[in-house]
Amino acid sequence: MGARLTDYDELNNMFPGHQGIEIVMVGPEVVDGPIVRPPLRAFGPRQSVYISAFKGLYHQFWEDMIEKEEAAKPDLVVGFHPGFHASPGLIEGWLPTLLLLRDLNVPTCFTLYSDKELERSLQILLELEVRIEDSGPNPFASHKPEQVQSTPNKTPVHCNSHYIRFQGLLPQEDLEESGVDN
Repeated sequence: MGARLTDYDELNNMFPGHQGIEIVMVGPEVVDGPIVRPPLRAFGPRQSVYISAFKGLYHQFWEDMIEKEEAAKPDLVVGFHPGFHASPGLIEGWLPTLLLLRDLNVPTCFTLYSDKELERSLQILLELEVRIEDSGPNPFASHKPEQVQSTPNKTPVHCNSHYIRFQGLLPQEDLEESGVDN
């Protein structure tokens, strides 16, 4: 992805006096560069942003780094356009990560590029009995329309136009109301 060590330094201006912010980029698309370095095991330097990367899927990062205490547990997981709604193959790849985030009660926010992606993603998450905290239009959506590479003949979309925020498993009474079988 070509990220630089200084890409998130603007967070210092947004959150003056913060206790330290760590961003770990995780994904199969991570490329070699300065951010490909080990994540922190505990709090980093105060009032600075530390960025690192892990090439692989999120559940692999959790198993290889967090479970072995080579990385700190996240306060929040953010996924930009995860796309697990697009095909059965993608949901199979995402399933271990989605179940891990649900079962370990990790606060998570995913961004999406359309109403259709939002609807399909919500349906998948509800089938997985994930507790949806909030979803809808993203107040921080891009105002610049962009062409989706996989569908060049369709209308441009706005990146991060929608979001889903979820954490944990649906409470039992919600499962019964929604008709989800156990």
